[in-house]
Amino acid sequence: MNLKKFSFFFVFIFLLTIFFKNFDFSSEALENYVEKIKKSSEIKVVTNAEFFPFEFVDSDGKIKGIDIDISEKIAEKIGVKLKVDSVSFDSILIEIENGSSNLAIAALTSTPERAKNLEFSDPYFKSTQKILANKNSNINTLEDLAGKKLGVQLGTTSDSYCSSKEKTWEVVRFSSPAEAAMSLSSSNIDAVVVDNFTADGLMNSKENSFKKLGYDLTDEEYVIGAPKGETGLIKIVNETIKNLKESGELKKIVDKYKKIATKENSAENSNDSSSSDNDSNNNTNNSTSNVSNSNNNYTGLILDGFKNTIILTVCSILIGIVLGAISSMLRVYSEDTGKSRILLVLSNLYTTVIRGTPVVIQLFIMYHVVLSFLKISDKFLAAILAFGINSGAYVSEIIRSGIRSVDKGQLEASRSLGLSYKISMINIVMPQAIKNILPTLMSEFISLLKETSIVGVIGLIDLTRAGDIMRSITYEAFTPLFITASIYLLVVVVLTRIFSLVEKN
Repeated sequence: MNLKKFSFFFVFIFLLTIFFKNFDFSSEALENYVEKIKKSSEIKVVTNAEFFPFEFVDSDGKIKGIDIDISEKIAEKIGVKLKVDSVSFDSILIEIENGSSNLAIAALTSTPERAKNLEFSDPYFKSTQKILANKNSNINTLEDLAGKKLGVQLGTTSDSYCSSKEKTWEVVRFSSPAEAAMSLSSSNIDAVVVDNFTADGLMNSKENSFKKLGYDLTDEEYVIGAPKGETGLIKIVNETIKNLKESGELKKIVDKYKKIATKENSAENSNDSSSSDNDSNNNTNNSTSNVSNSNNNYTGLILDGFKNTIILTVCSILIGIVLGAISSMLRVYSEDTGKSRILLVLSNLYTTVIRGTPVVIQLFIMYHVVLSFLKISDKFLAAILAFGINSGAYVSEIIRSGIRSVDKGQLEASRSLGLSYKISMINIVMPQAIKNILPTLMSEFISLLKETSIVGVIGLIDLTRAGDIMRSITYEAFTPLFITASIYLLVVVVLTRIFSLVEKN
């Protein structure tokens, strides 16, 4: 069987996996969706915790915000615990489609395109999109934006609206408002379009150099999304929203976080929310204190992210070494002996497919397809397997090149003395090969350490993701980036020194 046939076989297996993933033939498929949630004792909510004050991560690594408080009320209504997960905004729909989450609540808006794949609740909040420009710019009216670069968050209302008028201006998309603001500060773009609350946060940030145009570019209504066809769950969500509105509790929730976002003083807080009871005021003060801490102290979050980065890197490289060693030995054995050509094809297929596709796509496939099909939602496991398999393909070529760097005559001489191929490889070739590949193998470890910085796309908090969370709350560009880069640099310098000592010995 040649490589081409194996490639077709690989594609067939991949498509077959997707088919069975999307068609659940079990009896559970016929069970009421809400009853399944009750049986599991928890409701899984997916969000994008980079949109303060609707959803954000505090200094303890906990996800909080307006949407999270509403989610807690929905969980209480159903009688289950709440589990909140954060992913990139453009991955939220995937989380619902593959069954990893039951509800999507991330300041979503209903669009015809999204309605094809999601069931939407009644609106629970109305907001507007504001335009921010640099203070020293000559942009003051909508007409001044003609031909300019507008920054938006990918997949949001600002993206949809600005893209529909792309002939008027150039749209530049970012993964978060913080990234768009950072680009605006650097004058790489001319303006940004963000939610009103986010605009207030940017205006109040330490690095504020913006001005808000006196226009509402467009308005929007936030809704909650559920899997397509799950109208029973949406009915419960709508009842919860209705009760929160009628009781005034929704207003209290919004006011609590609105005060934090706009940094009102305590006197203004009491005037603006005279209808709130003492408990609500206490909760507001506690929340203000917590968010204030989260703005100034992210040490715990950074340390957790750093720990996850190290564990992920070590586990992945160990898997990579094992897979790489097996793959390289199979290929070398087949090439040297002329036997088991299928092993050569398998090894070539593995290295070709893995090295020929981006690691971020492999991570998505591992988490959203493979583990989702197996009903496993462990993001850390998905990251370890994805990076381990990816690293294995590169380690395979590193080891193979090390083996080939040893003079072939040594293997032939050992065989002529009566030693078997296995003993000759283990005792003569491999010790020399390991010494030759050690610097390259150590470089692979360092490269893997930095490559793991993309795990934030599936919501796993590593060192880079922790820095992103800091920027999404504080809207400061320099400090989070400097802290993150410094830690990476320090770790690489220490590892390089350790590897140098190991190499000498």
